[in-house]
Amino acid sequence: DIKEIEAMKDLFKEDMPCFSSTKSLTGHSLGGTGVQEAIYSILMMNNNFISKSANVENLDPEVEGLPIVLETKKDCDFNTLLSNSFGFGGTNASLVFKKFDNNEKNVFVDKESFLENEFEGKKGIIFGVANDHSCAWGIAEGLLEKGADLCVTYQNDLLKKRVEKLCSSKNVKHILKCDVSKSDEITTLYDKIKKEWGNIDFIVHSVAYSDKKELSGEYVDTSKENFINTLLVSCYSFTEIAQKFSDIINKNGSLLTLSYFGSQKVIPNYNVMGVAKAALETSVKYLAVDLGEKKIRVNGISLGPMRTLSGAAIKDARYIYSWSEKNSPLGKSVSFEDLSGSSSYLLSNQSSGVTGEIHYVDAGYNVIGMIKPPEKA
Repeated sequence: DIKEIEAMKDLFKEDMPCFSSTKSLTGHSLGGTGVQEAIYSILMMNNNFISKSANVENLDPEVEGLPIVLETKKDCDFNTLLSNSFGFGGTNASLVFKKFDNNEKNVFVDKESFLENEFEGKKGIIFGVANDHSCAWGIAEGLLEKGADLCVTYQNDLLKKRVEKLCSSKNVKHILKCDVSKSDEITTLYDKIKKEWGNIDFIVHSVAYSDKKELSGEYVDTSKENFINTLLVSCYSFTEIAQKFSDIINKNGSLLTLSYFGSQKVIPNYNVMGVAKAALETSVKYLAVDLGEKKIRVNGISLGPMRTLSGAAIKDARYIYSWSEKNSPLGKSVSFEDLSGSSSYLLSNQSSGVTGEIHYVDAGYNVIGMIKPPEKA
């Protein structure tokens, strides 16, 4: 391929490696996706030979001057090989093969370090940090460890010192007040972020509120005032943030919000918050469609019960925690590490094909229809 040759010349200049074409040796049909060539490349490395180029009798004049292998070379000692015909439909990718001896470190990384540098150079906003047990802070810590540059927001002046202390321990320099129930504060935050950073890569919305007095008893007793305020803070704020910030979110950027299973099934005392979370999850779907045109992804995490300050506001919270832990398939409570890992995935390019989804991080509790009957004595 002349274009490939021109690219190789431009890349390697005076340090041209030798070239060999293996695809036609066993038939083009086997090499159509590059699988045959990849296998043949490994065979050459393991057996120390370089294959004769196929169809050398019909070389294009354009390839003159290139170090093309005209005859099979044996007893060759080389440890790096590039195969550039792995792909489909005319779209190729290059595979680089490197030989390691038994004393060298394995080239593969484990799952703990897979996303280690995924967020280097990425900027994002975390809405909803209140203390070190906030879900928002659990997400923030994971992103900071992976190299992200964060702006952390807090709701009011009562939380300012506590949040500033948390952020200083992680060297977070951008700490701003934002009550998401107030449009002017969202606008002020937007202006500051745009001036400081220009563009951002992601937003995490971890904000919810309802009057504690109405997180007990019956939903039918919900007041009009608390219904409106709960939906405003817990649901509409996500839409307003997306509306305001979408023009400065980079292509392939991401928005993430947090929900709970009470959006789908009745949880005792969750009441109007369940209604708000149901609306929030539906908002995720509509926002995903609207912002998809800008290549911005929108997803939610439905998180299992966690021992947070906001969670404790729900009556019988301890019972809900223990019930979920006892009856989930994994038999465990969800940890901040669980939340952090899934959040990093949904905010990173590793989930580039995922949008409009509610991802359950609840030890599998959402799949349970009925618990097992007790064993007979």
